[in-house]
Amino acid sequence: PPPPSPDPPPPRQHLWSPSALAIFPIQDLIALDDRVSNPNPRSDQINWPPNPKHYWRWRCHLSLEELERKTELLSTIRGLVEQSGRDGGY
Repeated sequence: PPPPSPDPPPPRQHLWSPSALAIFPIQDLIALDDRVSNPNPRSDQINWPPNPKHYWRWRCHLSLEELERKTELLSTIRGLVEQSGRDGGY
């Protein structure tokens, strides 16, 4: 199926790609729901060049257990996977 808009957000771009695999950062998935995304987006920055002590790292502000309970976010992701046709086998 074609993507829903000319410039979809990153998860949608990857899901509607003709490639066999769709890989994206968890931050892109979390950003699909404003209620789940980090209230301080600057803290999600992986690299901060002016600070030599800020190494390439990222820590999710939610645990995996908390993410599992975000049913609306999971439903959104599931819907995107189904709409893009990636819910079947190869």
